[in-house]
Amino acid sequence: MIPDIAIGAIGAAIIGALISLVGLIVSKESKVSEFRQAWIDALRSELSSYLSNVSAVVDARTVTFKDAQERFEKLQPYYSKLNEAYYLIAFRLNPSEQGSKKIKSCMVAISKLIAGGDDIDAAEMERLKVEFIGCSNTLLKDEWKTVKKGEPVFNATKWALTIVASILVVVILVLLVRDARSVERAKAQGSAVISRSVEDKSNAVQPTRLLPVPMKDGRGLTPTHLPQAVASPHLDRR
Repeated sequence: MIPDIAIGAIGAAIIGALISLVGLIVSKESKVSEFRQAWIDALRSELSSYLSNVSAVVDARTVTFKDAQERFEKLQPYYSKLNEAYYLIAFRLNPSEQGSKKIKSCMVAISKLIAGGDDIDAAEMERLKVEFIGCSNTLLKDEWKTVKKGEPVFNATKWALTIVASILVVVILVLLVRDARSVERAKAQGSAVISRSVEDKSNAVQPTRLLPVPMKDGRGLTPTHLPQAVASPHLDRR
């Protein structure tokens, strides 16, 4: 039988360890969520910058310049910002995720359309912009849902610890119930032993039936010190 104090100490130690583990996981995952939120904000800014520079480059291509030198000087800042936003977005995206692949595909198509010459298909460019915005919104929304719900590791650990804590509570309750029953059985057995002992002592001490002892003159005298086994042989002897 496990002492109650031992059960309490074991339970307290396990619960303390679980609380410490939860604290570490929560702290770590909270920091990861902060980094993810910062990543979302930066990606949103870069997506906006990319799209605005695409529009600036497309609009600048419709302007007539005196020569190639002037054209280069006017368009170079827009191309520089466009390329910077392109690569920043490309480095932030996960190439194995479907949402990131769609954004990258739109960016490649826009780059090819811009590099095709001065005669840019406005309808196709507008379609690519709309597709780019839709893919970007979907990706940002999915990432925000992850921040809102918590990191996958945190959620898995939360459920695992809930299950472990439930099992621990059940085990402690089972041990307590078992110990309580053991105590009750021990008390019942002790009471039975005491009862049998008292009964045995009661049976061992039986009162003796005394018979009168005849005297020589024929008068009977009832002795108080002779048991039946001694007094009986002298009956009816004169």
